[in-house]
Amino acid sequence: MNKISIFFGCAVFFLIALSGYVFIYSDHFDTYYGQPKDLKDELTRGDRVVEVDVIEVEISGGEGGGAMESGGIDSVQEQAANEIIKETADAVAGSKIAVLTNASCGSAISVVRQVSLRLINEVRSQSRQCGDDFFAAAPPIAWSERLASAAQKHSDDMVQGDFFSHDGSDGSDLGQRVRSVGYHYRVIGENIAAGQLTVDEAVDGWVGSPGHCANLMNPQFKEVGIACTQDGSTEFGQYWTMVLAEGSW
Repeated sequence: MNKISIFFGCAVFFLIALSGYVFIYSDHFDTYYGQPKDLKDELTRGDRVVEVDVIEVEISGGEGGGAMESGGIDSVQEQAANEIIKETADAVAGSKIAVLTNASCGSAISVVRQVSLRLINEVRSQSRQCGDDFFAAAPPIAWSERLASAAQKHSDDMVQGDFFSHDGSDGSDLGQRVRSVGYHYRVIGENIAAGQLTVDEAVDGWVGSPGHCANLMNPQFKEVGIACTQDGSTEFGQYWTMVLAEGSW
């Protein structure tokens, strides 16, 4: 029996009926249950979508349980909100959920964002050994469009110059690239990879490399951006860049 657990706290959920399926997107911890309608046409052959029948829906609230915490709303509003939640659960149960499980290098950035955040936060959610260093589980990391822009520029640069390096073709380093997109940081890190076709292959490779793994597990990093550019005429074909940082505003 397949069950989907839906957490209601500060989350906002969108349900869209499309081609007989229900697609769910939650902004709570950037959890991604399916593709919203505006992403449907952006999926590529490398994106993996799994369809599952949902028999039961389990609803939980914040600390202390319940469907929804009051959070300053009155009892009438709370009752109405909880009725909407129940209707949402009833609508989902008995439907099919499309779960996007992977993304290719050529996927739309919106798809890469959802998949990479899920994978990265799954890695950070468990303590692990990175070479000689042990890391406790780290808090979830958030997406940054500016860091993603810095990552995209470096991936584009590597493809255009057909090289693989943390240094840009113009001699720029990571700090210069991050500052060039208007991001002010306290601490930054970068992982690059080449030749992997999908997000999970790139992340798996980083987890298996002590230095890259340490970047993924570093609790100082609060935001991340990841990008990939591909060109079959280059040495490796696909060039991934992940930039992690803690902002200083």
